[in-house]
Amino acid sequence: EPVSSMRDVLVKNLPQVEVLAGNAESIPLEDQSLDAVFVANAFHWFDAPKALAEIRRVLKIGGGLGLIWLNDGVFSSPWGKGIDQMLIPFESLAPQRKSGVWRKAFDQSDFFSPLQEQQLRHEREITPDLVIDRVASLSFIAVLQETENRAFLERVKGLLETHPLTAGRPTHKVECTTD
Repeated sequence: EPVSSMRDVLVKNLPQVEVLAGNAESIPLEDQSLDAVFVANAFHWFDAPKALAEIRRVLKIGGGLGLIWLNDGVFSSPWGKGIDQMLIPFESLAPQRKSGVWRKAFDQSDFFSPLQEQQLRHEREITPDLVIDRVASLSFIAVLQETENRAFLERVKGLLETHPLTAGRPTHKVECTTD
């Protein structure tokens, strides 16, 4: 984990786990020391060619790489598509998985086999407060100036209060996917 405050949280919550400072382009482990590498909701942030070379270095022969993306359903639900549209002007402030740019490194790699994809689905109920917390957690929203951040989240709250599928309801159903 490259961010010290995130490492601190990990150590606090999982004291039995060894936590190392590092990043995908500089993994602090020996050559061919891992059977598998898993990356959750992050590969699109990496310098993909450098990260793949580094992952190749630490993987044992025959080892595997798993990329996981969790989609909590907020932005793909019928009412959440309105939120997704509101986010478009801010998305350029951070790398986006949906751009697909990260895939190019795999096309240029002779070490990894072609990507294989699966999608798992499930439904869950989410409250308006959790929707707002989810939107606030997006990196490109979290870095906005406080007044702009607050105003944007108020717009999201307004959408939830007025959309025909969410107005006056304590929870909202969303279809979640894991890719």
